[in-house]
Amino acid sequence: MIVEMKKLVLIAHRSDRHKLFREFQRSKSVEIVETKEIENTSRLNNQESIETIRENLSRIQFAFKYIKEQKKKAESLAKKTEKSEKPYIYTPMKTASLSSVMRMGFTDFEMISTREVEIMANVKDLEEISSKQNALSSEKAKLISEIESHNIYRELVRPYSYYKDTENAAVILGYVPATKKQLLKAIAEDESLNACIELLGAEKYQSFIAVVLKENQDELISRLQDLDYVRTVSSLEKTPQQAIAEAEEAISGIDDEMTELMDRALVKETFFDDMKILYDYYLVEIQRNTALDNFATTKKSFVLTAWYPKEYEEKLKDTLDNISDTIVYEFRDPEEDDVVPTYVRSSKLTDPYQDVTNMYSAPKYGTDLDPNPIMMLFYFIFFGIMMADAVYGFLLAVGGFVLYKIKKPTPGKGRLMLVIAMGGISTMIWGILFGSYLGFPTSSMDISLAILFNPLDEPIYMLLMCFGLGLVQILVGMIVSAINSFKHGKWADAVGDQISWLAIIGGIACIALALLLGLGGDAVKYTGIGLAVAGVVLLLAKGAVGKKGGAAVKGVLGRVGKLYDGVNLVSDILSYSRLFGLALSGGVVAMVVNMICEVVAGFFPANIQFIGYIICIPVYIVGHVFNIGISALGAYVHDARLQYIEFYGKFYEGGGHVFKPYGTDVKYTYIEPAESGSELA
Repeated sequence: MIVEMKKLVLIAHRSDRHKLFREFQRSKSVEIVETKEIENTSRLNNQESIETIRENLSRIQFAFKYIKEQKKKAESLAKKTEKSEKPYIYTPMKTASLSSVMRMGFTDFEMISTREVEIMANVKDLEEISSKQNALSSEKAKLISEIESHNIYRELVRPYSYYKDTENAAVILGYVPATKKQLLKAIAEDESLNACIELLGAEKYQSFIAVVLKENQDELISRLQDLDYVRTVSSLEKTPQQAIAEAEEAISGIDDEMTELMDRALVKETFFDDMKILYDYYLVEIQRNTALDNFATTKKSFVLTAWYPKEYEEKLKDTLDNISDTIVYEFRDPEEDDVVPTYVRSSKLTDPYQDVTNMYSAPKYGTDLDPNPIMMLFYFIFFGIMMADAVYGFLLAVGGFVLYKIKKPTPGKGRLMLVIAMGGISTMIWGILFGSYLGFPTSSMDISLAILFNPLDEPIYMLLMCFGLGLVQILVGMIVSAINSFKHGKWADAVGDQISWLAIIGGIACIALALLLGLGGDAVKYTGIGLAVAGVVLLLAKGAVGKKGGAAVKGVLGRVGKLYDGVNLVSDILSYSRLFGLALSGGVVAMVVNMICEVVAGFFPANIQFIGYIICIPVYIVGHVFNIGISALGAYVHDARLQYIEFYGKFYEGGGHVFKPYGTDVKYTYIEPAESGSELA
């Protein structure tokens, strides 16, 4: 049911703003919107404050991500060193994950502001630790690069400074790519150069020492350049091994320092929950500052506009009266040009399916009917048909409800788990009707457990049933559209666009019953002809509504093209073949898994066939788990597609926005209501 909404227009002294915001957040009863322009008033500009808060939000988000990264590094280091002489010991703190929502009272939530400085100081510590780690990482990368450069000359036993020119000879210390080792050997063997070239070790690069008379230096260098050689000139009073040892020692020190910094960062896990609460507190602060910008203000007062469900009017009145006797307010009905938020109150059975509709588009207030009670029934039925296995359904239902019970999501959350669980009930029902239990019995067996029929044995019946259910849903969509049109006084649309097609379809159905199935005889046949003709007349007559003479005739002729919608109708019905396709594909996969296990077990002689069955256990489990997962995903997506395109396309406008009370647009916390029934779930 779409709840009736009303508008609150309030004038109050600036000193009452904090109390108002506090009570609105506590009661979760109003959505604050922009107040229209009023003469002699102005707008505040809190963008600078909002940007500061957004910066703090980004810093806290960094802290979440950084701590998570450090935890992974600590776990990896502990696992890597568990068998070493100095194992790293890490015991994770028990903190709620970022995906969990904390329940808390309003007073506790407010109190986080008193610890803001302390919490943000810890965020700053994490930023500084991260900065130091980044600097150390850069230094370590530089040392690793140095080790790689020294490794090229690892065989040298003298310091780099030893290899320098003499009065008559030039000394070249360098390397070429290892792929050009043979070309370098050829140069070394060329006696015309009067050069002595000693090849050192080679992996990625072939290093060498060349001693050549200075008069031949240029020629040697020219030939080396053809090999892409790199010359090394160093005054280091160290051998490569000494330089490598020093760099490795420095890296070891950096690793120790990095581990120490990681430990310092992990201590901040104790503030993890506080950071989550402060994050949501900042989100509410952004909402507050945005609301302030939307007020029409004077030096001492302001005008606030908000939407609220009419059923909360008395509680809202009591709240406002208790805040201050200087507050002046008025409750108004929506005006024609108002953009009114939509608040849908559903039964426990229908509520989970609100998320299915909202993923498409929220109902538009004043235009749409609540589609969830009707859509929920079809979604429930179609989900079960597309999976149609009693055991699969049982597992989905139990898994969904148990998971919901364990996670205990806050009101309005976790609906997908309930949609899947209820889909499991439908799957179990249809599995029993079709006689399918983990893919047994297969179509090759002589037994049948089906109450209706086995879709694999009688696919035509299955296809016709899917088309029939599709036609029923489309007709229901037309009826809902007609009711909605009558509700808004659009009787011509209701009669000419919906009732006309209901008559045409009903007429065709009667004719088919009489001619194809021989039911009812001439009475049914002529009744069908009459309905079809009446439907065509109603469809064409709409073009003449409100017109006279030639304009009416043109209007009627212009509606002839509307008869082509019958082709679209047939196309829509054919779309329901996806029910047939997914049902058969899931059943075939289950059957194939069973057959694979039978074949594997059949390879073993009868006296040891139990070994084959043992081998088949993981194959059987993995195969059916995979089939449940892929079938559930397909059923969820394609079921939603049928509702969005084939069903909602007949009557649903959408485009509304969900009513979002002030202070509820948070991420990590849920404020428990101060008293039962005082908030919108």
